[in-house]
Amino acid sequence: MPSDRVLAALPVWTSVAAVVLIATLLFLAGCGGGDNSTVDLTPEEVQAKLQDRGFVTGEIITDGANVGVAKSGKLDANAYLAVEYTPEQERLYVGIYFFDSPADAETLRRERTEDRDFHAEVVGSMEVEIAGSSGDLSRVIAAIQAPE
Repeated sequence: MPSDRVLAALPVWTSVAAVVLIATLLFLAGCGGGDNSTVDLTPEEVQAKLQDRGFVTGEIITDGANVGVAKSGKLDANAYLAVEYTPEQERLYVGIYFFDSPADAETLRRERTEDRDFHAEVVGSMEVEIAGSSGDLSRVIAAIQAPE
């Protein structure tokens, strides 16, 4: 039969086990990502998704995509894609920069929105920005994130 000391410690160990279990479950739930958890898409996939939904895009720029990107001059975008018109043929000024990491995209987002009437969001390792309304930006992002 267990001693009184063992029986007295049982509620403490049960509580510790419960906390560890809850922390593990919360960690695993967090691994699924939040709003920015879009699986990274290639510039070609993003361009195709937008065009399939009626947006008019420019060509994908890979040579010189990082010209003028970020005040620090330390970011190197892999590619750039302009979104020029909505499906209703309204003019847009949307730029999508493709990076190796979400951290680089976040650096650009912070720098781009400091001093201007600019809206920008990080989607995966892309920085999506607009010189225009946040509603139009949300619409472009929704098209990028839409299931196939």
